[in-house]
Formats: sequence, structure tokens, C-alpha cells
Amino acid sequence: MVECIVSLDQPEGEPRYRVWVGQELFAERQWRWGQDCVLQEQIGITAPPGRYAIQVLTVPGSQGTVSASQWRVVEGAGEVDQAGLLRIRDAHT
Repeated sequence: MVECIVSLDQPEGEPRYRVWVGQELFAERQWRWGQDCVLQEQIGITAPPGRYAIQVLTVPGSQGTVSASQWRVVEGAGEVDQAGLLRIRDAHT
């Protein structure tokens, strides 16, 4: 399980954002809170050992911009850097 903080960078409208792991879409959400709020996004990933890029991207055509920060692995054998690159280790090593 990976967590990050999603925040609104440009407060225009109610932007929609998508959470991608590699080429797979994990979630799509619409921001409905003020610019002074942040969301804690939880991403449950079950995958073989390897490297996976996790991205939080504003949906094209959506107003406003979101970003993700404070990445961390909260469950499982792995590490994630602050750019959202997840490395899943073999649980036996």
C-alpha cells in the first residue's frame, strides 16, 4: 500500500485527476474542496517485484492543477521515492 498527499496547485474550477501505476489507471476523482485542503490518497498495489511509476495527473481539459507529494509505502516490501517511483522487493530478500 502506497500513500501520498494530493493538493490543489491552481484553484480554478473543480479539477479531475487520475492515479496511474505504470500504464494502468487506478482511480479518477474530482476535486470538490477548497484550495486550503489536501487529500491523502491510498493506492493498493499487488504486483511482482519490480519498478513502477506512480503518477497523479490532472485529466486533460480539466480546470485547475493537482500534485502529489509525501510518498510513502505503508504496507508491503518496497520503497517509493518522492517522484512516485515505487520499487517492490521480493518479500523473501
